[in-house]
Amino acid sequence: MVASVLSDSEGPSGVLLVFKDADRRHDEGALEDFRRAFQGLMADLAFRFATLPSDDIEEAFDDALRRIAQLFDVDRCSVFRSWRSGMGLFHQWSRENSPVVDRCPPDECCCVSKGAPIAIADLSDDTRACPAGGLHSQGVRSVLCVPMRGKSSVSVGVMRFDSSYPRVWDEEHVSLASTVVDMIGGVLLKREMEIALRESEARCRKLVEESFNGVAVHRIVLDDTGKPVDYVFLEVNRAFEVLTGLDASKVLGRSVREVLPGIEDTGFIERYGDVALTGRSISFEQYAPPLGRHYAINAYKVGEMEFATVFQDISDRKNLEDALIQSRLAAEGAERAKSDFLANMSHEIRTPLNGVIGMAHLLWDTELTEEQKDFVMTIASSGEALLEIINEILDFSKMETGKLSLERFPFEIGTLVEETLDLIGNQARNKGLELMGGVSPEVPIIVEGDPGRIRQVLINLLSNAVKFTKEGYVSLTVSHFGFDDDMDVIKFEVSDTGIGIPREKLADLFKPFTQVDPSATRSFGGTGIGLAISKKLVDLMGGRLEVESKEGAGTSFSAIIPMRSMDEGIIPTWPEKEGLSDPLPVRKGRSPKILVVEDTVTNRKVIVRLLEKLGYRSDSAANGKEALQALSMTSYDGVLMDIQMPEMDGLEATRRIRERERRTGSHIPIVALTAHVAQEDRDRCLEAGMDGHLPKPVRLKQLADALERMVSSGKGRGKAVLPPPIASDNYLARDQLLDLIGGDLEILAGLISSFEDDFPRISDLTSTAIEMEDWDGALSGSSRMKDMLSSLAAWEARETASLLEEASRSGDRERALPLFKELRQEAAHVLEELYSIREQIANSL
Repeated sequence: MVASVLSDSEGPSGVLLVFKDADRRHDEGALEDFRRAFQGLMADLAFRFATLPSDDIEEAFDDALRRIAQLFDVDRCSVFRSWRSGMGLFHQWSRENSPVVDRCPPDECCCVSKGAPIAIADLSDDTRACPAGGLHSQGVRSVLCVPMRGKSSVSVGVMRFDSSYPRVWDEEHVSLASTVVDMIGGVLLKREMEIALRESEARCRKLVEESFNGVAVHRIVLDDTGKPVDYVFLEVNRAFEVLTGLDASKVLGRSVREVLPGIEDTGFIERYGDVALTGRSISFEQYAPPLGRHYAINAYKVGEMEFATVFQDISDRKNLEDALIQSRLAAEGAERAKSDFLANMSHEIRTPLNGVIGMAHLLWDTELTEEQKDFVMTIASSGEALLEIINEILDFSKMETGKLSLERFPFEIGTLVEETLDLIGNQARNKGLELMGGVSPEVPIIVEGDPGRIRQVLINLLSNAVKFTKEGYVSLTVSHFGFDDDMDVIKFEVSDTGIGIPREKLADLFKPFTQVDPSATRSFGGTGIGLAISKKLVDLMGGRLEVESKEGAGTSFSAIIPMRSMDEGIIPTWPEKEGLSDPLPVRKGRSPKILVVEDTVTNRKVIVRLLEKLGYRSDSAANGKEALQALSMTSYDGVLMDIQMPEMDGLEATRRIRERERRTGSHIPIVALTAHVAQEDRDRCLEAGMDGHLPKPVRLKQLADALERMVSSGKGRGKAVLPPPIASDNYLARDQLLDLIGGDLEILAGLISSFEDDFPRISDLTSTAIEMEDWDGALSGSSRMKDMLSSLAAWEARETASLLEEASRSGDRERALPLFKELRQEAAHVLEELYSIREQIANSL
């Protein structure tokens, strides 16, 4: 207390007393001391738990709870944890001689459900927090319960402070106690996570160690530029040793180049480097030459510059696959050999057989005795029967090798039926059978399809019906069977009153070289492949061939084929094709001489043969340099000049020819030969000094017209332009090719021979150029292949060659390789088509 006297003008008037609360000053000083002690305790505990070995947790917790209890002046400090079975005591510190208190865990109180600290000054006054009175009965008078929270504020436990005497918990103490609880809870959670992680690692390691798959962990090694050049073995499991034959003790810590010399040539290092650097996982199968085994491998990034591989030995599977592939190739080769043999033999037999039949017919028209006529008729009928068998074998062999193609154009179904019945009518009349036919009104008049193959199927079915019917009738009816998307489904049904087919034999009916009854073969003849061919033809047309029969009561075959109905009421008039019947302006008298400048042997032979056919003489040169030399030594009436050639192209050669002529005053007509038909290409030819332009393939009539103008005028700028390529389902535009060669088998034989000789050689050179990234060589080769294919009207393959030419010009290796592979496959199909056309022309002669 402080006293002061108060006075005025008259003297002292009173006393001022000032009082200070000494107890409050004492409390503030004690609180400040508590805070400093609390901060020191927290710092000590934080340091100890941060540096605590994992096996000293129990002792550290006991010491921490003791110091906390002493700081907060309580008799007991307890930590309860939430388990699946409920809340349970985890750790507790009590003053000496104080009992353990665990009969009233916090989940029976409201502190957990409330989710906030609960302080009770005197349990004897407030029993709501502990209804059973368990704590009070054990000598506990005051408690502070603080929940421990995990992620998302979920309660994971409680820390409780017990006192044996009543006390008031102010906000400051409750707040500091909560801070302690947060730290203790964090230590507990971290400890439990470490334990769970160690247990998980142990389980994973056990799984890896006992796995049947090989597992290895590696670290990638980079050079100074950051390129992967090696990798080091860090860990391997037992299966690794079994699957590789390598001892773990001899690979760990060593690089793969040391362990497996030559592995750098397999691409493993580059692939694994990409995984380690980008984190992209990969799966692949590859042969490892240093180990002599095939592996299926998965690779994953597992750490900084580290990756793991999980692999299986698939050598046995690969060996089996290779064996199966070889077996399949051998089987396919045997099948092709069989089919090729059948086709070749059929062709070789049919050629002289045509002569036998033709001579028999010629002999029939001479003066013969009746006996001689009988002999000739026997020869002719036997030849016709043999020819029919050969034709069936040829068709069957084509189907087996997939070489049989279908045509598609409009035709009248009614006309087809009439013509087919006319062809079979004589056989039916000779046996005294009634032959009937008809078309239902709902059937479209005109449809799109292959009438020749449909007629072949119907004739086969009708011939069989006549063959196996002794009396009664044979009929052919056509009806509308419904719709399939935008197609009309047409049903051609052939019925008879013949011998019928046993039910158990129907399953074998369409098998090749099979007769329903061997005795029937002897009685009626036949090869047993007619129905097999018919079924395959119907299948190729997208239809199905069905049969119904009753033994002794007749048979009914139904060819059900989808065809597109044509809207027009009449069959479209097709333009007449240029052919041998077209008048060609063949030269008379002196034969002009033409210089053919073309680097592709195939094209050169064709053009020379066409010139010969038109009555022209010719010489040839393989490039522009040879052309200049030939012109300096010989006088020519004209030049047919290719554009793209090695050493000197056609444009440069033409410019030099025109430069010479400016000095001499002469002029020789030059017509360009090129596969390029764009206007800018024609303009380039004219700018170089050429007089005309003939796109490849050069057709006979166009060549004749161009030469007639060129030679007669001496200087004309005619534009003989080829019509656009005709769309075709085949690899060759047959009509254009036949027009090109004029149906001449000798020219075609030369084309095939040159193509067989030149194309593989040029394609091999092009392949080597692409592999070596010699893009000039690749560009030259692709251009030559394109010109060669243009001369054969092989438009699809020519387009691929053109794309390859573009890829070579831009040096795009990734694009060029698949295009080259595709071009080789298409060229093989082109050669097959050439063989087919040769056979077609030969058969028509």
